[in-house]
Amino acid sequence: VDENYVTARQASDGQPLWEFPWPSGSDSDAATSQPIPLPDDRVFVSKGYGLGSVLLQITRDEQDSWSAAPVWPEGIKTVMKTKMGNVVIRDGNVYGLDGGLMQCIELETGKNRWKKRRTPSIGHGQIILIGSVLRLGIFF
Repeated sequence: VDENYVTARQASDGQPLWEFPWPSGSDSDAATSQPIPLPDDRVFVSKGYGLGSVLLQITRDEQDSWSAAPVWPEGIKTVMKTKMGNVVIRDGNVYGLDGGLMQCIELETGKNRWKKRRTPSIGHGQIILIGSVLRLGIFF
């Protein structure tokens, strides 16, 4: 993930295999997201600063050319706008901090299932899945 693209590269020589536009307008629109590889050649990516998230389908054709295309009809959706944080995926749902609010979206559709504010405010941080329990590591 860089300022304007999500890119896969050949490990042996660094040549691009595929890339997907992941827009940022300037150095202040940091691309602070971690791609999550998923079964069936899919990748989930999220990013704060107003962008959102996307579920990508990675394909390889008969000519050995790779491509990445959004699974959701809307492409990039303004849900799960992680900022300096990660997400976890469990039972077909994505859990993370969207602008400091805990959010759950449906992986297959990108539909918002719920979004909760915590008192006191969560701020930004990390989320981990331990067994069936979600845990937050918060930094303000």
